[in-house]
Amino acid sequence: MATWEVIADDITLTPHPNADTLEIGKVGLFQIVTKKGTYSTGDLVVFAPERSILPEEIRDHYKSSTGNSYLVGAQHDRVHGVTLRGEPSDGVLLPLDFVYRKLGTTDIPRREDLSARLDITKYEPPIPLGMAGDVENLQDYWQDAQRLGEHDVERYQIFAEAIPEGEPVIITEKLHGSQIAILRSSRSDELKVSSKGLLNRRLGLKYTLDNIYWFALTNTPGAAAALAEFRPGCSLQAWGEVIPCQHLKYGQVRPSIYFYRVTCDGADVPREALPPALQDHWVPVLYAGPFKKELLGELAKKNEQVSGKELHHSEGIVVRPVVLRNLPDTRSAAFLKVLNPKYHARDDEIA
Repeated sequence: MATWEVIADDITLTPHPNADTLEIGKVGLFQIVTKKGTYSTGDLVVFAPERSILPEEIRDHYKSSTGNSYLVGAQHDRVHGVTLRGEPSDGVLLPLDFVYRKLGTTDIPRREDLSARLDITKYEPPIPLGMAGDVENLQDYWQDAQRLGEHDVERYQIFAEAIPEGEPVIITEKLHGSQIAILRSSRSDELKVSSKGLLNRRLGLKYTLDNIYWFALTNTPGAAAALAEFRPGCSLQAWGEVIPCQHLKYGQVRPSIYFYRVTCDGADVPREALPPALQDHWVPVLYAGPFKKELLGELAKKNEQVSGKELHHSEGIVVRPVVLRNLPDTRSAAFLKVLNPKYHARDDEIA
C-alpha cells in the first residue's frame, strides 16, 4: 500500500468473488479479507496494515489453532499482507479490547493515525548499500517547493468507482524495482535525484556512481540530457522505476530507468510530447482506449513485457485516466494498481 497508518473506521463489506465463506472488507484506503459473518457493514474496526510491528501483548491473538502465526519476522511480530482466494488482504484487524485499554477510552477517534498511541511501529527493511548515500536538502534547490510532488499508486479495488466505464485510460505494466524521482528547477538545467523514501522528507541523493539511482540514470541512453534540456524554465519532475534491483530481473544486469510520469510546473506531460529518449524507456503500454473493467484481470496476468521475451510473471498493471486527476479524498493522482496473482510481495522489498 502507498499509505501506512493504523486507523479506526467503519468497515464496508462486499461478497468475495471467489469464495462463498469469505467477504471483502474496506477500511479507509485498505482492503481486508474476513470470514463471512464475522463483521457487518458499519461495524467499527481498527486496522493495522502490512509492515506493522505489533506489541508483544497482542501477538498471540494472531496464532492459529495449530500454533502457526499469521505474523512474520524473527520475533513473529510483523504483519504481512496475503492474498486469499485471489483477493489481497492488506493487514489485520486489532482486538477492540486492546485498543480500548491502550487509549484509555471506548471513544475511538476515526480516520486518524493511532499507531503511536497503540505502540505500533512500521517495519523498514535495511537499505542495501547501493541504494544509500549522502543526502542533500532539495528545498534549498527547488524554487517551487509547494509543487514538489510525491507519487503513490493505490489499489484499484479500493477506488474502483474512481474510473467509470468508457473513460479514456492508459494501462501500463507495473514494474518491480525501486522508484526514482528526478528533479530540475526552473532556474537551472542541473538534475537532482531522489528515492521514494527520501523525497517525502524533501531530501535528495548527492551524485555518485556508487549509488544505484545515479548509476541507472547515466545508464539510460539519452535520458539525462533529455531531462536537462526539455522545456527549459519549467520546474520538472520525472518518476520512473529502477530495474533490476529486486527479485524480478527482466533479463537485465545493469540497472536502468523505465519512466512512467513527467510533470512541468506541476502539470502532467503526455508521453507523446516527451523527447524520444524518454519515450523509448517508458514502462510498457498494454492498452490505451475506453476503460473496460474486464480488461484488468486479463492484463494483470500477463508476463513481463520489458525484455520482449516474457521471462517471468509481471508485478501487475497500473491504470490511469488520460485526463489525470486526484483520487477522492486524497492528494494522490489517479494511478491505480492491480497485482498479478502470481506476484507475492516480500518483506525485504524497497519502495
